[in-house]
Amino acid sequence: APIYFRRPPDRDAFYGDNDLPDLAVRDGQWKFLCEYDGTEPELYNMKTDRGEKQNLAAKHPALVAKFTKACIAWHKSLPPDNGPNLVRSQKR
Repeated sequence: APIYFRRPPDRDAFYGDNDLPDLAVRDGQWKFLCEYDGTEPELYNMKTDRGEKQNLAAKHPALVAKFTKACIAWHKSLPPDNGPNLVRSQKR
């Protein structure tokens, strides 16, 4: 069964990486990441690239479409986390 992940909205950085993907799914050998709206897709084959060095999204558009649709549907099924707006509201 696929395992989904949504980045907590208060974590916009991790060890200096300031552009973390918002949504992710691990399904078999594949790990897919994208933004809330499905943009900036990243696709990795975890059997051959555990270090996530080679983004295969451009080579597998059908998988990207499948995982994008699944991630967005899963995200919409959850209570809202207010995404980037939560971080802005906490800085006031």
